Amino acid sequence: MKSIKFIITILCCLCCSLLSAQTTYKNVTIDRDRKNVNQVVVTNENNYPVQVKFRYMVGSKNAEWKEYIDYNGSYANDYIEVDAKRSKTINLGNKIYGLNLTYVDILQPSVGEKILEGVGLFMSGVEEGKRQNTNNQ
Repeated sequence: MKSIKFIITILCCLCCSLLSAQTTYKNVTIDRDRKNVNQVVVTNENNYPVQVKFRYMVGSKNAEWKEYIDYNGSYANDYIEVDAKRSKTINLGNKIYGLNLTYVDILQPSVGEKILEGVGLFMSGVEEGKRQNTNNQ
C-alpha cells in the first residue's frame, strides 16, 4: 500500500510540473503571469543584464511552437534584453500553453572594462585618502 501511495505522489508531482509553463536557465526564468495567462514574465536573477530568446505555444496544446520576436518601432529584434535583478512582462495576446528558453546570454563586462573599473575605484580611494590626510593635519 505504501508503494502505491509513493507512485501516486510521484505521478502527481510530474503532472503538476508538466502543466506549468515555467522554464529556468542560467538564473533566468520565464513563466506565465499569474493574473493574466496571456502574458510572459521574464525574470533575471543575475548581477548583469541578459539577452534572452524563447519559444512559445499559444491557443491550444496542439499549436506549433513560435519564436518570439520583439518589434521595437522600426526594427525587429529576435532577443529580449532584461536588466540585472529585474523582470520584464510581455503580452502574447492568447492563452499560453508552453514556454521554452532557447538562448540566454549574460552580458558581463569585458576584462578591460573590469580593469578600468578597478583602477577607477582605486584612484577614487587614493583621492579620498589624500582628502582625509589634509583634513587631519
